[in-house]
Amino acid sequence: MCPRMLHTRASRFLVYRLHGATTLNKTFAELKSEIELVEDPQHREISRAMALLVSSLEVGTDSGRLIKYTGFSPDFVRTTSEIA
Repeated sequence: MCPRMLHTRASRFLVYRLHGATTLNKTFAELKSEIELVEDPQHREISRAMALLVSSLEVGTDSGRLIKYTGFSPDFVRTTSEIA
């Protein structure tokens, strides 16, 4: 999946949030499963970082909350947070 397609999916995720969807966690789980299908490792990492960024709008920037909400590894979340 190309980054542009993933951006569209991330945008849909954000639209669900703005419209008060009650299945936000399910929507994120769907987005996360789509990210894992990305073949290019570099694009997959970029996609995870984008998902992490969008998730921070929901739960804030605290690493612990992001790890719990996204299910991403603590190393990935902390490293990405330090870079941003």
